[in-house]
Formats: sequence, structure tokens, C-alpha cells
Amino acid sequence: MNLNQQQIHNGYDSDVTDAEWEIVGPLIDTLQSSAKGRPLQHDLRSILNAIFYLSKTGCQWRSLPKDFPHYTVVNYHYNKWRKDGTLETINAVLRQLARKKSPRRGGFGRNHRQPERQRYAGVRDRIRL
Repeated sequence: MNLNQQQIHNGYDSDVTDAEWEIVGPLIDTLQSSAKGRPLQHDLRSILNAIFYLSKTGCQWRSLPKDFPHYTVVNYHYNKWRKDGTLETINAVLRQLARKKSPRRGGFGRNHRQPERQRYAGVRDRIRL
């Protein structure tokens, strides 16, 4: 999906919401602005949506639906963002957002301890493949 082309996107459950993108988008743009090289040919939101799709569905890189950027582009950005800490930063920001929205914002009782796998379910799994 080139920046100057509009391509039909099916809208998957794993896609970044507008509220999430308002927070994460500028963060990615800031981290990308320091990068040197040729200009991007793909929308960063579609690349992030593809990474989330892969994470949620567990499909193979080559089986990525055609309405996402080519799998080599997505794989390049995934590896780059994983190495430079961008995905970890996105995870932290989305986790904080999820915690603020949580009805149990005040935390749990003194004697209650929630299991690790349930505490961060959903947010953490969206980033790691």
C-alpha cells in the first residue's frame, strides 16, 4: 500500500484503533524522523496493523493478506523496531492506556495477587510474535 494510493482495507480485529493511533502514531513518527535513508513508501499504521495481525493470528509472514504492505516490508520494520526498542515503547504506552481504562484502576486487595499471564493479557501479546 503506497502512501499516494488508497487501497481497500478490510478492517481486522487486530487493527490499531483511532484512539491508540493518536497516542502511538506520533511516537513512531518521532522515532522514525531520526532515521536516515530513503523516504517511506508505506503507511506506518498499516505496517503496525500488519504486525498486530501476525501476532494475533499466528499466520506465516508470507501468508499476510494482500491489503497489508508486502511481508518483506513488514518483516523489515518488525525486526528494526524490535532491535531499537520501538515495539517495547509501544507496548509500554498501550499498557499504560489499558491500565487507565481498567475499572480496577486502584489495584487489587492486599491479599489478592493476579496471575502474571492474566494481568497483561491482550496488550503484551499484541506486540510479541
